[in-house]
This record gives sequence, C-alpha cells and structure tokens, in this order.
Amino acid sequence: MTARLRIARPGAFVLVAAGFLSLGVPDAIAGVAWPGLRDATGMGQGGLGWLLAASGLGYISSSLVAARFTRLLGLAMLLVASCGLVAGGLLLTASLPPWTFILFAGVIAGWGSGAIDASLNMYASVVFPAREVNWLHAAYSVGAAAGPFILTLTLTLGDSWRAGYLAVATIMLSTGLLFFFTRNAWHRPEPAPEEVTAWAPGTVAAGIPLRAILRTRLPWLQILAFYAYVGCEVTLGQWAFSVLREHHGASEAVAGASVTAYWVSIAAGRVILGAMVDRIGPDRMLRWCIACAAVSAAVFATAPELVAIAGLIVAGFCLAPIYPTLMARTPARMGATAAGEMVGLQASGGMVGAATIPALAGFAAAHSGVLAAAAVGVGAALLMVAVHELILREEP
Repeated sequence: MTARLRIARPGAFVLVAAGFLSLGVPDAIAGVAWPGLRDATGMGQGGLGWLLAASGLGYISSSLVAARFTRLLGLAMLLVASCGLVAGGLLLTASLPPWTFILFAGVIAGWGSGAIDASLNMYASVVFPAREVNWLHAAYSVGAAAGPFILTLTLTLGDSWRAGYLAVATIMLSTGLLFFFTRNAWHRPEPAPEEVTAWAPGTVAAGIPLRAILRTRLPWLQILAFYAYVGCEVTLGQWAFSVLREHHGASEAVAGASVTAYWVSIAAGRVILGAMVDRIGPDRMLRWCIACAAVSAAVFATAPELVAIAGLIVAGFCLAPIYPTLMARTPARMGATAAGEMVGLQASGGMVGAATIPALAGFAAAHSGVLAAAAVGVGAALLMVAVHELILREEP
C-alpha cells in the first residue's frame, strides 16, 4: 500500500466507520416502509411528513447536547446508549402502537441518531484528515443503501415492513454491543497532523471571532446551503419509493432497488469525486455538481419510469461530494478562529433541513399527490443552486 492510501489510526477508523455505517441503516428506511405503515395506521400521505418531522425534532435536540453528554459519559458509552435508543424507537414502531406513540418512537430514534451523528463527526473532524472524513461519509451512504435493501428484501419475500424494522433494530443493538466491548479503544482525540495545517489562517476572515462574522451574509448563506442540501438529499431518498411505487406503478422490488441504488451512488460519488476535488477545484466541483443534481432531480420528478430512475441515481452521484466539500471550504471562508463553531452551525442547519423539507414534501403529497413530494426535492435543489452562487459572490 502506498503512502497516499495509508489511513491514520486504522483501528479507530474502523470503529468510526462502523458507527457511520450503522447511523445510515435506519435513516433511509421510513420511506420504504411508509406505504405499509400508512395502510396499517390509516394515515394519509401527510403522515410521513409528521413522522419525519418528529424524528428530525429528536435528531436536532440531541445533536445540540451531544458534546455535553460525550464529556459526561465518554464517547463509547454515549454511542452505546444512542444505538439502544434507535433500536428502541424501531421496535416500538414495529409493535404498531397508536399513531401518537409512533410519532414518539420517531423522536426516540431521532435522539439516538442525532447523538451518534454529532459525536462521531466531532471525533472524526479532530482525529482524521479531510480525505478520510469523506470516506467515513461514504460509509454512512453504504449504510443508507443497506437499510432500503433490507426493507425491500423482507417485502419481496412476502414478509411485512415490520420484519425489516426488527432486522434493523438487531443491527443497531449489535453495533451498540460492539461499541461497549471496544469502549477502551476510544482514545481522547488529538488533531491529525494534516488537519493542523488545513486550519491555518488564509483569508481576510482569519482571526475574526464568530460573533463578528455572523454579522455578515456569508455564514448565513453557508448555513442555508446545508439546509437546502440535506433537505434535498433526504427528500429524494425518503420519497423515491412512494413516487416510483404509486405514481409510476413500479413493483416493490424495482422501487426498493432504485432507492438502494440512489444511496449506493452517493457512496460511490463520495469516493470517486472526492478523490478528484483537488484537481478540479472545490468551487468548480460544487458548481457543476449542484447544477447537475438539480437537473437530475427534475428528471426524476417529470420523466417516465425508467428515465426517472436514471435521474434519481445520477442525482445521488452528483449530490455526493457537496456536503463534505462545503465543510472543507469553511476554514478558508471563515478563518481558523470561527471555523470550528461554524462547522457545528452548518451541521445543525443541515439537520433542520432534514427535519423540515421532507416533512413539507409529505404535506405537499397529501394535498397534490405523491409526485408533489419529488417537486419539493427539486425546489430544494434549485435553492441550493441559487445560494451557492450567492456564496461565490460574497466570499472575500
């Protein structure tokens, strides 16, 4: 293996990758399970919007206090508890309680997922260089592809979505046990050598505290970009199954395989395009990928079945490098003094997008048909195009 492919702290990398992978598995299953859950509960299309909003509420609230609980419990034990919360939320949903309790189950699972996401991202950003952080996000996408695959497999084998939820809950409990038995392997993070130089001052914003930078438009545009990106990614991933199944008349196998392919394309894009970003240039890469993602999302929302599936997969590939590349541009745009806090604000903006935009898609689907959910995803992509162009004009 060449020096360029060597991974810093390989044992820790494997553990963190397992965490990101397990985080992705439950995140993308609600959309595949929704037709069956909707029929079992008698809810309309808007019910998925409420369920995603409940999960997002838990996600955001736990991510805001994850740092405090990491100091209190230690990272490993926080991950153990969080995996247990996600599994508990899934098991409660699979038991088919009244709708109010299903929404509460979404909040519980969101609490667990938000804590896993925030704590692992904080750990990874300190321990690993940017290239390996991209690979960790690819591991998340692999997990997000595995979740719909598991649900689709249980459906095509003649079982219900509830069996898929039980399988995913088992995966989360197993991951929690892995973190418990390896708890002594989680050392106190020290900055990777590559990251020390990456955060050096290099723009006119360097050395300016966050409170001063927040008086300008650029940081708010950055936060809005993350809001639009995550909202678009999650909306397409959660609603693609219903759009293909109920608008195009695709079989459960085809619709589920398409959702799986969408998340696989995001994982592949983060590996392939992430390796090319330095050669192409981050801003040029972002401009091309954001524009391509918007066009591909529009194809998914308007084209016949086979072309729509192709548009969905291409959209995933184009969306892939946007989140990590926008994060990587933060130190250069905000300076070393404010970059750390700014990363947290941007991630929170993304979580708000994940909570609100897919929920808005659900309400649109309830009033105008399921294809309206795809249109909301297109709207989020177009917002991303506009915001990124404004960012390029605003940056020093």
